Amino acid sequence: MMPEIPGNTYHEQLSEILDASDKLMLDALTDVHDYHEKGDRDYALEVDLDVEKAIKSALAAIDPDIPVLGEEFDWSSGSQEQPGVFWVVDPIDGTVNYARQLPLYGTSVALIQGDIPILAGISFPALGERYTAGLGTGAYLNGKRISISGTQKLSDAVVTYGDFAVGNNAQTRNKFRFDFMEYFASRALRVRIPGTAALQLAWVACGRADISITPSNSAWDVQGGVLIVREAGGEVYDFNGSQHTTASRYTLASSAALKPSVLAYFENN
Repeated sequence: MMPEIPGNTYHEQLSEILDASDKLMLDALTDVHDYHEKGDRDYALEVDLDVEKAIKSALAAIDPDIPVLGEEFDWSSGSQEQPGVFWVVDPIDGTVNYARQLPLYGTSVALIQGDIPILAGISFPALGERYTAGLGTGAYLNGKRISISGTQKLSDAVVTYGDFAVGNNAQTRNKFRFDFMEYFASRALRVRIPGTAALQLAWVACGRADISITPSNSAWDVQGGVLIVREAGGEVYDFNGSQHTTASRYTLASSAALKPSVLAYFENN
């Protein structure tokens, strides 16, 4: 059981944390960055590390008994096992965009109970947009209630697509991604790659896009967006149609009406 937490207090504190992360990112925006290599064409910036440290410190101040899973520093508790209640943090989703001063980047924070998100905030400071959601309380963009689009047909749908793989075995892993993209490019209205999974999901939640396809499931990338889509009236699911959880293989989001069109790819390939 999750300990009783005053919902309003949590929302307010999460907003303050995102305010601070926005400031850190915007203050550090520059043409020159310190790069920390993580793998082949994969790296973190010094500001990634700074933002994550700041957020973890702030979350620990809220409740030191709730561990934090971050993209750059793993578990704050020192354990590799998933606890019953925990935070997930992506300090900068869209690091390459940020490094090149493309405005599509942001911070994602979510509180997870069991294997589903129950509180989320994603902030895109260069866009001046903040998406928030609480389980059962709706999804909001800058404080205004949002909902998914009413698009009914794949031929009318804008599909946002996750980035291509880098690192070990990237060529093999990308073959599937190319096939997947070709499938939707020939059937959907348009396919777009924003370079941030959090933004893909946020755009589905507010109706700018109709489908989000991310062929992976890193908790820090997607969990905030998962809740925001659901609270906006959408569905988030795995390749077999089951409800998306932290254990899912893929992160697929759409309306219920478009879900069969997404799953048709997996049924036929």
